[in-house]
Amino acid sequence: MFFTYFEIAQDERIIQLLEEIRSEQASQKILLMNILRKMGSMENADAELPEGLELPLKSHQELYNFESRLEDPTVAKGLVSLIDVWSILIALVINLVDIREQG
Repeated sequence: MFFTYFEIAQDERIIQLLEEIRSEQASQKILLMNILRKMGSMENADAELPEGLELPLKSHQELYNFESRLEDPTVAKGLVSLIDVWSILIALVINLVDIREQG
């Protein structure tokens, strides 16, 4: 059985696309594992803005007050936990948008 140039080129393109899908799937698996690892490390984290802090800051005085509040380790840890949660959510949304654009 003989294959035409078109059939061979088409098969090569299909193989190339399958390799790209496999590579993308591996990247998404790594991203998901990182997200799950972060979420596991945040199980006891409070994902709310620490009491007494308000964002956005509207003046230099609020910035100075904010910085002084961050000297308290509990406040700083609460803010870091909130940032971690938002980072995970943003990564998930970006990944979903990428998947939809490719589909």
